[in-house]
Amino acid sequence: MGKWPGGMGWVVGASAFLTLFLTVEKGLAQTCVPSVSSASVGTLSLIPQINELSCWAAVGEMITAKRGSRCTQCAQLSRKCNLCTNRCCSQGAGNCEMGGFVDWGWCGFSASSTTNDRALTWDELRNQIGCVRSPIAFSWHWEGGGGHMMVAAKYKVYSGYGNWVYVYDPDPVDEGDVFWLDYPTYVEGEYHTHWRDDYNVKVVGE
Repeated sequence: MGKWPGGMGWVVGASAFLTLFLTVEKGLAQTCVPSVSSASVGTLSLIPQINELSCWAAVGEMITAKRGSRCTQCAQLSRKCNLCTNRCCSQGAGNCEMGGFVDWGWCGFSASSTTNDRALTWDELRNQIGCVRSPIAFSWHWEGGGGHMMVAAKYKVYSGYGNWVYVYDPDPVDEGDVFWLDYPTYVEGEYHTHWRDDYNVKVVGE
């Protein structure tokens, strides 16, 4: 009866090599390269803020609804102002005018955040939108104090005009707005500097 060259050790070694090769090949196949020209997280519903300072809560509702488990603006405001959590906004939570950031953990989500007033780089932003398919909650410092939070959900490169980001803005109150914003202004503008970006938003355990 014939045998494999090198005995059983050769068979085990070859099997291990094949397993490693297939694992690496699978990993390479799953590596996402975002489009150079444009991408979107898909359908996202614009949710306006219900008072002058509730942009963060509206952003929280927009993104959590998109990611699979809505954390309502009303519930976030009720918790922030220690109001009864089952009260609807028209009965009091709408009067909770307090700034803040989304408490992703309380909403049942996890997220990463940039620090030291840093915006995501263009490549990082492309990866989040084009591969992770997750909206980005981004915040600005206003020159005169305070800040504002919005959502980035698409990007596009316009030939001759550079890199652009599609923004879902919960302001004005009860209306909201959507628009294209050039990436340099996303990072910093005449009346604002960048505060932070919340990204990799997903349901805990996902």
